[in-house]
Amino acid sequence: DESDGIRTDGDLAAMSDRVSRLASALRTRLEHLMEECGREPVQQLIPLVVEALEELNSATSDAKEHVIALRELTSDHEQLFKQYNTEKQKRMDAEKRGMAVEDALNTRVGELKDELLSLRSEQSKLRSRWKIQKDRADKLEVKLDGLQQAYNGLQEKHTKAVSRHAVLNWQSVRSLNRSFRLARS
Repeated sequence: DESDGIRTDGDLAAMSDRVSRLASALRTRLEHLMEECGREPVQQLIPLVVEALEELNSATSDAKEHVIALRELTSDHEQLFKQYNTEKQKRMDAEKRGMAVEDALNTRVGELKDELLSLRSEQSKLRSRWKIQKDRADKLEVKLDGLQQAYNGLQEKHTKAVSRHAVLNWQSVRSLNRSFRLARS
């Protein structure tokens, strides 16, 4: 009854189910107290009980909102945590690939350095061989020049000897021809 100062079930409809059940139970107890103790002492309690129920309802509503917000935050946190772990794994994979590439490059650089040293050593050997061969070629050229001069000298001597021999043979043939002519005559 509104005349009793107690809210009806319709007024409690806005309250949460739990608070509404508590309010109904309190209303029944307060009505029972009014019958036993009279209206006056109970009516002084009613505003305090109503205020306490409203505060309880507000606290329950706030708690529900907090639970909903907490669930949303938990869901957001889980998604962020999954995303963080995914990104962390991607970063670790990228770092591993980067380290593998760096290791491969370092290995290749080492191989190239070794190959460069080998090529420089081979180049040095080839230069040394080239110098030796050049020195031999220079010596052979000098020797060839000497042999050419000796050959030219021998050829000149041979030509002179052949010439003298031919002259001598000619003279001896002429002399023999004269002797045969004289002997025939």
